Amino acid sequence: MDDKKNITGVVHSGLCHGCGTCVSICKFNAIEMKETPLGFLCAELQEDKCVACGLCFDVCPGRGLNPALISEHINPFKGQPTEAFLVKATDKELLRGAQSGGAVTAILCHLLESHAVDSVVTCRMSKQNPLRPEVFKAVTSEEVWEARTSKYCPVPLMASLNLPNDAFDSRLAMVGLGCHVHGLRNVQARFDCARKESPFVVGLMCAGTLSYRMIDYLLSCAGVTSDEVASFYYRKKGEHGWPGDVAICTKDGREIFVSKKRRLESKPLFESLRCRLCFDQTNLFADVVVGDPWGLRGDKEGLSVVLVRTSRGSRVLRECAEANSVVLEPVDVDRVFQGQTIDSRHCREWAAMSAIWQTKGRELPEYGINSRWVVEPNEHTLRNCTRRLNKLLQLSEIHDPCEVEQCIRKHVQYLKFRRYISVFATARRYSLSIIKHLINRIRKAVKP
Repeated sequence: MDDKKNITGVVHSGLCHGCGTCVSICKFNAIEMKETPLGFLCAELQEDKCVACGLCFDVCPGRGLNPALISEHINPFKGQPTEAFLVKATDKELLRGAQSGGAVTAILCHLLESHAVDSVVTCRMSKQNPLRPEVFKAVTSEEVWEARTSKYCPVPLMASLNLPNDAFDSRLAMVGLGCHVHGLRNVQARFDCARKESPFVVGLMCAGTLSYRMIDYLLSCAGVTSDEVASFYYRKKGEHGWPGDVAICTKDGREIFVSKKRRLESKPLFESLRCRLCFDQTNLFADVVVGDPWGLRGDKEGLSVVLVRTSRGSRVLRECAEANSVVLEPVDVDRVFQGQTIDSRHCREWAAMSAIWQTKGRELPEYGINSRWVVEPNEHTLRNCTRRLNKLLQLSEIHDPCEVEQCIRKHVQYLKFRRYISVFATARRYSLSIIKHLINRIRKAVKP
């Protein structure tokens, strides 16, 4: 079978997002999502069920975007947001449990309570397996609350939809990353781009998906086994407030926090290779886009930054404010992009990763981005991106779970080594006994 016209070709090219669009669009149940040894999700085609219609290939956001979606006159890294706000939910209980300002939960609850939509496609950490997410359709505010806080791991959001029908359901809302929304818009363009009905889309700003293996690493940092976990949070405000630390609640009632520094330092080891080739950090095709207020005013209680991209999004956000569900504070759109480091970091890294990917003879996703919007990377960015990409490619070529564990363990030891060296550098002014103790810790950390 020619795998160039089905999802297998996308997987073999290393471009699968694991978003689940192909699973939902296939009416022959020939595709399912599988967890890889690296801890990502990947589409798997069952050839005995496939009728070679090519539909999964046509709508796959991993291979790119429908040409009708990208305009050469609009900056694809920013789009054309009409306004931006700092947003805080007025419900104190909601705010305490939210990752930032509770904007996503407040907006979705308002849509349900005002009967603007009938259901919301979102995800929560599974009650049966608290270390893996589950996608579901929330029909009550209580269910929306269960989905609070981001899940930085792979989420096959689109697999839960009934495509193409749900792609034209204005009584539906969804919250997703850029890749999920790309899948939705590809389906709409493929079937009937002239139709105006569409789900209300709350987009999330995204700096990349992280492997399920990162959860294992964070559990090891906390000294907890997977069997002990009752609930897991990538970020919880706790006593230190926003932006929060990793929180692990155990079955015996303990709550263990792991510093956000530990999560951030390990991101390069567990990040998705495919995410490095995605241009859409600010969710170009959503109605409203929600993220953390980096570079803007901080607040220990938490604030969300919201970009408004459509008139429908503007109307819904103002209705939320009028219903006293949220408090809005206008901010300059350009300041939002500065805080998200779109020009200073993201555009350059995307260009560098794409260029390096091509030099390795790999196929790039077809985004149709006009060269006028591409920022040339400098030597420092190219050097850093080459190192990151080579590490991710090295990991992606390992298929034996035991070898994956060994490779991750090696890199984790290196992270420990770096931490101890940092402490050693600041401890030189202390006693010789402390320095000897630190040297012994370093030796143990890097021992094979």
